[in-house]
Amino acid sequence: MTYRADIDGLRAVAVLAVILFHAAPYALPGGFVGVDIFFVISGYLITRLISENLETGRFSFIGFYERRVLRLVPALIVVCAVTLMFGHLFYGPADYERLAKALKSVILIHSNNYYLKTSGYFSAPPETTPLLHAWSLSVEEQFYLVFPFALVMFRRFRIKPAAWMGLAALVSFALSCRALIRHPEAAFFLLPYRAWEFLVGSLMTLPMAHRIVTVRIAPLIGIVLIGASFVLLDSTSSFPAWGALAPCLGAALIIRDGKTMVARALASKVPNYIGRISYSLYLWHWPILCCAEYWLARRLGFGEAMGALLLSFALASLSYHLIEQPFRRKGSVAKPIAALGLTSLLFFAAAGISALHGLPNRLPASVAGYLTKDALHVGLPDENCRIDELISQDGRLRQLKDYREPQVCRVGAQDQKPTVLLWGDSHAQALGPAMDLALKQSSKAGYAISTPGCPPLLGIFRADRPKYDCREFNEAVSRLIETMHPAAVVLAARWPFYFERSTFGNEQNEPPQVQEDHFDIGAPSMAAGIQATFSWLADRHIKTFVVDTVPEMAAPVPQSLARMILTDHATLVDVPLQVVQQRQHNSQISLQEAAKQFGFDLVEPSEVFCSQSICVGGTDHEVLYVDNNHLSTEGAAKVAPLLERAMKQ
Repeated sequence: MTYRADIDGLRAVAVLAVILFHAAPYALPGGFVGVDIFFVISGYLITRLISENLETGRFSFIGFYERRVLRLVPALIVVCAVTLMFGHLFYGPADYERLAKALKSVILIHSNNYYLKTSGYFSAPPETTPLLHAWSLSVEEQFYLVFPFALVMFRRFRIKPAAWMGLAALVSFALSCRALIRHPEAAFFLLPYRAWEFLVGSLMTLPMAHRIVTVRIAPLIGIVLIGASFVLLDSTSSFPAWGALAPCLGAALIIRDGKTMVARALASKVPNYIGRISYSLYLWHWPILCCAEYWLARRLGFGEAMGALLLSFALASLSYHLIEQPFRRKGSVAKPIAALGLTSLLFFAAAGISALHGLPNRLPASVAGYLTKDALHVGLPDENCRIDELISQDGRLRQLKDYREPQVCRVGAQDQKPTVLLWGDSHAQALGPAMDLALKQSSKAGYAISTPGCPPLLGIFRADRPKYDCREFNEAVSRLIETMHPAAVVLAARWPFYFERSTFGNEQNEPPQVQEDHFDIGAPSMAAGIQATFSWLADRHIKTFVVDTVPEMAAPVPQSLARMILTDHATLVDVPLQVVQQRQHNSQISLQEAAKQFGFDLVEPSEVFCSQSICVGGTDHEVLYVDNNHLSTEGAAKVAPLLERAMKQ
């Protein structure tokens, strides 16, 4: 196949866009479409290569896949091995286990499926997903597994390439558009919804492409389409489907003719060389950015990100000349065997790390202690929360078991009749140990009843997650209150999460969509729910306490502390008080006004976690959170005196 230097130049455009987007998204918000340009290029080159070999009778499946292995595997394995070594030295067990699982998915050519199920693309925390970029390699390799057989089969049945390629591209594009509405993450990651991009490139190999696209300025139109995509698209755009159409057509218009002014510019020395090292550059840049962020325990500044990219260029150049090129040269059968052998060794290493849960024994005891299962447990010990035993002691709890088995725990003095009820979401669950200590101090007892993602408000439901069925859960708790007649009710939740409909820091949860029967999503619904619930409790003359949200941290506290120790950074996890106040402003005003209106007491955890300038989540001698927003048992103990003081008033 005749070499086209301009296509390597187009690869340079694509890879530079991708790495700039990853390093500084604000500088090139649509740079991620460089991957789509790569898909078009791959479709064009593979179709051209196979078609020419079929014409001359030199095509064989064994030869084709041997070349693919030698082209893709050696550099990939080196990058994966280096990344795994970094993880071994610096990752906590959970992060290391996830890295090993991700590596297995890369080797088994389904990392796109893995990341579809575990993190997503735009929302994934970069510092712990250094192999995320391999999703596109899996899509490409999956295409290579299918397309050659289709090309040979349709040729044997004398079906015109334009007919089946065009039809397949249209079907794939239509499926992509449909999936974008129903399953946008699947539309992004999976081959059936991306195949049309490869096929656009495939169609450019056909003579009809040159007859149809005859405009001399077509390559310039292609440049405009690609440039506009880089600038106008961003991570919030509907993508791929229609969003990917412009960059893919732009790439096709450039590829169709290698003798234009645009082609000559792309074929010049600098873009051509960057294009030739583009595969290694794509492989190295993302792990380097991710590992740098993990090492620094923060996002990179612009200068630091550019420095990471310069290091990526250096490693890519070495990788191209010392790994890619030697393996690509024709030689003995030992080369593909060696590549597959090293791949197997790396796979078994990753499988072992995954099976052994990230090898926690490799870490210093001080670090491993932060990351044990017990240290990361939210709420009370399981023996306090065996619902069948609790139901046998108090039949009124039976109605709660009908609702997805929420966590129901006994708190306080075991020899006292339960008279206090803690009600809320997973933040209430995390406060269980605090309530347990506070009630024991006053020789009282009660129940802590919670379910994740449901604020303790009547009439509220999660429109985005019907399975949570918050309204049914809260109604079940209200019926228990009617029959139990508790002396006091304590309401606790992650209030800003529902008011602002947003997560915080590096968190991956989707924003909630809370609704009340006749109110809009978000703050209006929450305010209405607070009024309705507080009024309902006041009408029953129940002493009510409301616990405001604990300060949310920017990143998971145990992992951050472990990372800081392993990388010799100062061991303090905190967030500015001003940031906490801004985050809690709307929910706090609503809670304060309603509490004052109905005579309820508001408990402020920030009293014990915040100073005049910062709110602390953990230090080298105490871990107050199990993630970035749920208190650990140690953290909950700090809130216990606040609850005890409030309930004594």
